[in-house]
Amino acid sequence: LKAAGAAEAIGKRKRLLGFLVFLFLLLKRTRIENAALRKAPSPGKEEPPKGRKKSRRMEREFVYEFKAGNQHFLLTVPLKFPVQENVSHLPRRLMLLHNLPCFVENGLKESLTKFIEEESVEDFDREAEAALEAVKSGKMDLHQLAKAWAQAYTEATSEYARPEDPSWDEDFADVYHDLIHSP
Repeated sequence: LKAAGAAEAIGKRKRLLGFLVFLFLLLKRTRIENAALRKAPSPGKEEPPKGRKKSRRMEREFVYEFKAGNQHFLLTVPLKFPVQENVSHLPRRLMLLHNLPCFVENGLKESLTKFIEEESVEDFDREAEAALEAVKSGKMDLHQLAKAWAQAYTEATSEYARPEDPSWDEDFADVYHDLIHSP
């Protein structure tokens, strides 16, 4: 009974550790994307954020098949992941670039969105697995990871948190203090 309880506790710790690593990576990626939104890079230059390694950009081929009349067409486009372009604008840009008919827009948009989402999830899974393996093998210090995650979480939440407004009691106390001590 004790062994089963210990195994269950170890399983919970592993799941919690995996979840923490995943959240840390997700939070780190969100901070990078938010920083990129605030400071748009000049066209043609892709510089990694200071203090971080350049992310591995992998190229994958997106294939879209459509029918126009009696003919079948196949569109093959190389995409670099993670995708930096706005996904909602990308189908229209592809249509203009490849002279595609307008009736394929909805299908192309659905297919492209699904493809980008699936490939991005696979990338996130691979990164999370690699980070989890690094923690399991001892290459990464768990306490340092937890500290970095807590710091990143605190920064991200404080960035979007509304500033605290003074309460009515505090305002009254300040006004009363000023009134009593005024000349």
